[in-house]
Amino acid sequence: MIVGLVPTYREGPLAADAVRSLLPCCDAILVTEGHVGQPHEHGDPTDPTSFRKIPRVTWTNKPGGWANEAAKRNEMLQRTRRYPPPVWGVYVDADEVLINGELIPSIIWAAERRAEPGNDVVAIPLHITQVDGSVARIHRVIRLDRLDRHVLSMSQLQFIDQSTTAVFPNIALWRPGEPIGPENRPPLLGEPSLHHRDYLRPPKREDLRLHKLEVDEYVNDTRAELARLGFNAEDGGTPIHVDRPELIIATDTGKRDQHDPFGLTRQKGGNDA
Repeated sequence: MIVGLVPTYREGPLAADAVRSLLPCCDAILVTEGHVGQPHEHGDPTDPTSFRKIPRVTWTNKPGGWANEAAKRNEMLQRTRRYPPPVWGVYVDADEVLINGELIPSIIWAAERRAEPGNDVVAIPLHITQVDGSVARIHRVIRLDRLDRHVLSMSQLQFIDQSTTAVFPNIALWRPGEPIGPENRPPLLGEPSLHHRDYLRPPKREDLRLHKLEVDEYVNDTRAELARLGFNAEDGGTPIHVDRPELIIATDTGKRDQHDPFGLTRQKGGNDA
């Protein structure tokens, strides 16, 4: 079972493009309309007329909205609980389109069969392109029946029977003019990828970008947790203990195990940083 998930709010015709890009790979598509935080009037009302009559597409409108992006995505996640496992989800925001979506089932099939015994495949990375040609790695193909909840939008996820929160940052890979490598490259013609079309949204929406709200939410959550633990940190940053040099900030080097070059599997009980 593959389910598409599209969060929307005042997207005009853009949401229909996102839905159409999911049709080649999804058994069901859940479109969820409503504001996050304070409502606004920027943009045109989302137009669902082109997809509301498609049996696979379910349109839900919540005028009251949600306090934050995680709450909205968690409500979307709860609606997938009626599907029998295994259930995979493909998240596409309203200002994005999935390219080569018909190939998603094969990368899920390959990831599951490449996994070693004891490893769980719960997330599969995709490339995402921007209008300037730059490329990043992002996780939008998620095993929904193994996902307990969204902690911070799509970047921090809590999986069932995992003791730690999985962190999936947006990793910059390549910009035009840079050397091309196995991972640091544009998407290939024969692989699924996402294209971010924020440049089609009204200019005033830029000040309301949810990733900015997500950063503020992360800083506030970090401050609160550090305070609970008795630490002080400016701007919500994690303190570095100068007397404990083994405590370092973890970064993604882009390197992958030779048996798992695309990072398709996670060790059961492991942590991503």
